[in-house]
Amino acid sequence: MKYAFYLCLFLLVACVTEPPKPLAVNSGPSPQEVAEQQRKQRLRSLLTLGHEALEAGRLMVPKENSAYKWYMQALDVDQLNVEAHWGMRQITAQYMELAEQAFKEQRRDRAEVLMARAMSISAT
Repeated sequence: MKYAFYLCLFLLVACVTEPPKPLAVNSGPSPQEVAEQQRKQRLRSLLTLGHEALEAGRLMVPKENSAYKWYMQALDVDQLNVEAHWGMRQITAQYMELAEQAFKEQRRDRAEVLMARAMSISAT
């Protein structure tokens, strides 16, 4: 009985002196999750701007609001982004079509400029 008393006393002291464990609190997303969300949001915005510029025919001009600029920035964020690569191929294809049309119209200088643009995009 004497040992049982000391055992109970020991267990009671151990329970009292052990600090309480903090409750798990959901403090929101981690900094890495926040950064990833911001990266995805930026990528989505750049792709949207690229698509809008492509539809408006702003392939490389004006430089500050061209499809080329927006898709290149999207590729800076995600080098393997399928939509950005698709956009770059579309710009190249449109320049090739414009060059072919200029060549048919016997505007060789214009055709060469357009072909050079197409080639510079495909090289990137």
